[in-house]
Amino acid sequence: MQYEKQTYGNTGVVNRDYANGAVLHPSALPGRKLPEKKFRAGGISISIWQNSGIAKAGGVSVYRTVSMERSYRDKNGVWQKTNSFRINDLPKAALLLTKAYEYLVLNQNIYEADSQTNVVKDCVVEEEIVM
Repeated sequence: MQYEKQTYGNTGVVNRDYANGAVLHPSALPGRKLPEKKFRAGGISISIWQNSGIAKAGGVSVYRTVSMERSYRDKNGVWQKTNSFRINDLPKAALLLTKAYEYLVLNQNIYEADSQTNVVKDCVVEEEIVM
């Protein structure tokens, strides 16, 4: 495939696939890690990431991390992302943090099994919360 690189705000590059004209977000490119789960309410989103590392005992350890961001359009109309939130964003952020915590706790047994078998999944599930 041939790709044409185009800027995508401050988040990286969008690639255009000449074969079918589709625009691919950077996360859709081969080798790019995707979040395990994503929650969104308006411009606020939380992503749950599955990571792996070397445990103190020498084996592989699988663990989760959470990131939160707000999307907005700048004065030129280009979509940007930030980790700063306005006062009106806080109720949505609190709701999303609660949903992320609920997801992590309810799936804790699955995560412990993944850690014991060293399974690392590569999928993304997105859930939008409408307020």
